[in-house]
Amino acid sequence: MEVLLESLFSPALLRWLVLPAGALVGYLYYRLIGCKSGACPLTSSPWSSSLIGLALAYLFFFK
Repeated sequence: MEVLLESLFSPALLRWLVLPAGALVGYLYYRLIGCKSGACPLTSSPWSSSLIGLALAYLFFFK
């Protein structure tokens, strides 16, 4: 998967595509699944969920 993505996009463009996509996935997790009571520290805020999604995208694609 990584080789295919690198052959289609330059590494700089890939960062600009993957990292915002990770943040978007984190935000969607907050909106669709998230914590209803607000007691969950990771998913109680859209900012924290987005940052976690961004960090996971970075770890998975740019370790």
